[in-house]
Amino acid sequence: MIAHRYVRITPAFAAVLVFYSEIASRVGDGPFFVRFQQSVFRRCDRWWWSELLYLHNFMPFDSDKVCMGWSWYLGNDFIFFLCSPVILLLHHHRPRAMWITMAGTGLASMFLTFWLVVEHGGGLYIFGDTYLKYSYWAYSKPYCRIPAYLVGMAFGFLNERWGAELADELIRRRVKLSAGTWGAWLAASGAVLLGCVFLPLSDYRDAESWPPWANGLFLACSRPLWAAALGVITTACAVGHLPALNGLLASPLWTPFARLTFGAYLLHPVVIKWFAGTATSSYHFSIHYLASASLLNAACAFALAAALWLVVERPIMTLEGLLRRSTRLG
Repeated sequence: MIAHRYVRITPAFAAVLVFYSEIASRVGDGPFFVRFQQSVFRRCDRWWWSELLYLHNFMPFDSDKVCMGWSWYLGNDFIFFLCSPVILLLHHHRPRAMWITMAGTGLASMFLTFWLVVEHGGGLYIFGDTYLKYSYWAYSKPYCRIPAYLVGMAFGFLNERWGAELADELIRRRVKLSAGTWGAWLAASGAVLLGCVFLPLSDYRDAESWPPWANGLFLACSRPLWAAALGVITTACAVGHLPALNGLLASPLWTPFARLTFGAYLLHPVVIKWFAGTATSSYHFSIHYLASASLLNAACAFALAAALWLVVERPIMTLEGLLRRSTRLG
């Protein structure tokens, strides 16, 4: 299982790392291109190997020295994947112990994040020194990011339990949770999502005005709350309370894009950085510019992701499937 996970994601990851550090950083020109090259070389020449081992959230400890800084989540996700068999075993043999373990781990992580932010003067104002401190000590560290992952697992277990029940039991459960109750849960989820997005604006209008405890509380709680709100909406779709939204999100039209999301995730920042590095003048921001640049960047990212899927991901998946079949036959 672990080998499958590594083989599934690492070839595409390695291909993009080589493309970013050795090709995109050497093809182009312009007044900003040397700066772009220097930003790539100073990070990638020394620490490229740690990303392929998924250790790059610890080696180097400073996230600003990571070659592909946006890949921090892959390091976290791989570590969480290594730990998940323990939770799955508890889920099968000791469900109560599983819930206690997940809740305890999540709360301990949130407390640690709060303490790190307050202790080191971190903050969420991205243009200030407080954010640099938060980024260094907590932003990408798995011990600060695991609560949202655990919330996602918890909703997966809940939906699995509900889906495995008999149809009449499921209907009784849906009747028990009235439309008003579901409406209240969905309204609360919407409020949480909006709060996570817009509440930090008060710290942007008056830069770095939040006290340390407010920064710590928001940065410790916002991501697991965001995950929980999405979990409520997903569950409502699964049990039939949001048929229109479920029909939209479950549409087969999304399937091609779903297959390309991993590649787009890896390549989108490469596209943005390359366009910025090859620019011939400074940016003059406007709504029109932001809209057109965003569409162009997304289109290029998905086009490159399609090439990555055809050249790397799909062949690796096919080869792995053949090896597995030959192993079983042998």
